[in-house]
Amino acid sequence: MTYPHSDVNSPIGHNLNRLKKRKKGVSLSIKSKNFTLIGPVKLIQNDKLAFILRLPIFDSNMNFSGFIIAISDINSFANNLNFKSLFYKVEGFNPDGEILTIFDNRPNKSGDIVNVFNVGVPNGQLVFSRSKIDDNSFKLNIIRGFLYLIVGAFLFYIYKREHKLILKNRLIIDSNNMLKQVSFTDELTKVANRRYMNEKIEIIFSADIPLTHSLAFLDIDHFKKVNDTYGHDAGDEVLKIFADICINNIRSTDVFARWGGEEFILFMDDTNKDQAEEVCLRILTAIEQHPFLFGDHTIRITTSIGLTEFSPPNDQIEAVLKHIDKALYCSKKNGRNCITIL
Repeated sequence: MTYPHSDVNSPIGHNLNRLKKRKKGVSLSIKSKNFTLIGPVKLIQNDKLAFILRLPIFDSNMNFSGFIIAISDINSFANNLNFKSLFYKVEGFNPDGEILTIFDNRPNKSGDIVNVFNVGVPNGQLVFSRSKIDDNSFKLNIIRGFLYLIVGAFLFYIYKREHKLILKNRLIIDSNNMLKQVSFTDELTKVANRRYMNEKIEIIFSADIPLTHSLAFLDIDHFKKVNDTYGHDAGDEVLKIFADICINNIRSTDVFARWGGEEFILFMDDTNKDQAEEVCLRILTAIEQHPFLFGDHTIRITTSIGLTEFSPPNDQIEAVLKHIDKALYCSKKNGRNCITIL
């Protein structure tokens, strides 16, 4: 069970941050960034007593996003505490300041309590108390040791639940990373897609740092003719090889993505138009010289490029995109297989 800490997502469970009775335990869990054992507590859903094992989860920026929670009903734990000729009470203290009775089989529950044993547990304390006073010290030590065994068994059980939660958390993280990778990757060419590039550009502009960057549109010349002449399988192969050649001719700091169809986009960080032209010229030459092989056919491909430089404090995203689109149109109009800088 998780509670997404978001203004837009629908919650699953309860927003524990808004509940005064849970505030301390929640804060402790988030601050520790690790497992916390809370209990006993009365569940909001049904008022039953339970132990709660919480694992906070965080996004890539270490912002708290929710909990993975394992709940253990106290009744299942308490049923194993009833032993013949042994009358005692078990109470639990938790970080939220509650003191609740976990188990009590004493015939006279209002009688005086003596022989109190305190046992620390993660983020709390269990208190064992007995009302008999006629036992000798040897028997009391036996009972004390027996109660510690119970606590040891309980902590072992918590450890097992914790291990399961770790595995679940890893599975969630791996699944989220996989989904993120898929959502930002073009299925055919395996390069970044338009969604990823849009986010990248938005981050650059929102940072409002006065650096000069460059952006380029790359369009495969006469791509429709390739599809019409050799078929769409050949066209797909050309797109994949084109993307590979571009990736192999850009710098490690550059970001290359498929914008749509046969059009690609290249972002060059902290790069002016002269430096960017060198990168684009390298791609232009590599594409022109590469024989695109499909079956028995050798397909010759060229590309047209529109390039511009921009600085976030002085330019707007929409204006920059229109600028490189216009530059690309000029390259097409001027005979293709060339670079136009605007």
